[in-house]
Amino acid sequence: MAERLLIATTGHPGSGKTTARNVLVNEFDFEPYYPGDTIKHYAPHVDLNDRASTARVQRELRDSVGPNFLVDPVLHSTSRLICWDGLRSPYDAIRLQEAESQGLRTVIVAIRSNAVLRHQRVTASFDRVGKDPPELADFIQSALPEYVNPDLYMPSVLAVTGMAKHFIYNEAYTTLDDLRASVRNIAIAEIAAL
Repeated sequence: MAERLLIATTGHPGSGKTTARNVLVNEFDFEPYYPGDTIKHYAPHVDLNDRASTARVQRELRDSVGPNFLVDPVLHSTSRLICWDGLRSPYDAIRLQEAESQGLRTVIVAIRSNAVLRHQRVTASFDRVGKDPPELADFIQSALPEYVNPDLYMPSVLAVTGMAKHFIYNEAYTTLDDLRASVRNIAIAEIAAL
């Protein structure tokens, strides 16, 4: 029986993963895990906003550090509740699901939202920090690289989405309170199942 719980969110930029993470961390005391921090630890020069560069560096790190370099910090964590913000690699998802024998139960939550709405959300986040937001066409091309050039973006959000236990549809009719309530309901059910 699993003694620890990992809830891993997956979805495209602007879909609501960070909001979900904030609910899990602030309301349920999940330890946050952001794989970008691990990538930055090994490759401080990488620009995490450059998806092609990040994917290339991630492949290089799998070769040089080891194939589990993103998964190992979670597997070695002593926290009972962990939240992975932005699970993108099918390899990592499979490796995490195999860790149930080590007492870690992994639950993948796919958060889906259409590209135009995600662009609006990302634009608002850029406005809040005083940066120029991407144009819609550029955003769609960079946020959905598996449609544009599959060689640039090895880890596939779509492949991980197919492994999800829960789906949250965060569309225009969904309020922020609706999204948070969906995350709360998932957290309550999954913690109770430990």
